[in-house]
Amino acid sequence: MPTISFTELYVVEFQKHGLPHAHILLTVATEDKPTCPEDVDRIISAKIFYQTTDPLAYDITIRFMIHGSCVSCFIDGKCSKYYPKRFCNQIPIDGHNFSQCRRRRTPQQVVVNG
Repeated sequence: MPTISFTELYVVEFQKHGLPHAHILLTVATEDKPTCPEDVDRIISAKIFYQTTDPLAYDITIRFMIHGSCVSCFIDGKCSKYYPKRFCNQIPIDGHNFSQCRRRRTPQQVVVNG
């Protein structure tokens, strides 16, 4: 994979449950910016581990890394953070090269906070 030149700005925070997470802003050189869904797929990925093959990673992901129903973010009965996100097999990229994350529908389902 080629070297990508960028500048960065980040802050690490701790979630309510105690696990750290980072907000990261990267400014990428124009020639290195992802321009199609396949480029984004090579850089960004997320998954829920299978409980049968990696029970510890599954448990940590389910307990700490999935946004569930919390009273503080509900407005008029809906999540103000727009969760759950819609399923999307291919990453849409707008005219400014901003993308959403791919969220594939899989047989594995997880219920968080009811």
